[in-house]
Amino acid sequence: MGERYRVIPRTLIFIFHAGRVLLLRGAMTKKNFPGLYNGLGGHVEHGETILDGAARELFEESGLSGVVLDLCGISMDSTRSDIGVEVHIFRGELSHPPLLCESSEGTLEWIGREELAKLDAVPDLIPFLERIWDRGHGERVFFARVDWNAPPGDRIFFT
Repeated sequence: MGERYRVIPRTLIFIFHAGRVLLLRGAMTKKNFPGLYNGLGGHVEHGETILDGAARELFEESGLSGVVLDLCGISMDSTRSDIGVEVHIFRGELSHPPLLCESSEGTLEWIGREELAKLDAVPDLIPFLERIWDRGHGERVFFARVDWNAPPGDRIFFT
């Protein structure tokens, strides 16, 4: 059994409309994954619930509020032995597309499923999207473990 470690809670949010997903192409000034496509989200602030943090991050990065978010998965990044990153992965659906606003985090874009393979994206983006793209409301939450030190084919493990 391994040593206990601290966990940093984060959110990752995917918003869908008419067969497309809203992704953020990270600003080149970002510390993590500059210039790469990812879902929206970020750290959960002290005193927030995971859902409150997801709603706040969604609003800060897109201007969207009041979106019903379903928890789809939880991923534990176990790359470091002293601290982990626990990512709560949410899915939301919009009945009509909003006007997209700019953010200091990057540029928002609606991306079709057929375009995903061509994107410069964070490494776990497509495996997570594959599990939630066609997901129905109330389906079982998936669990994953990520280790960026592992060989490419073994970095993400789903249960």
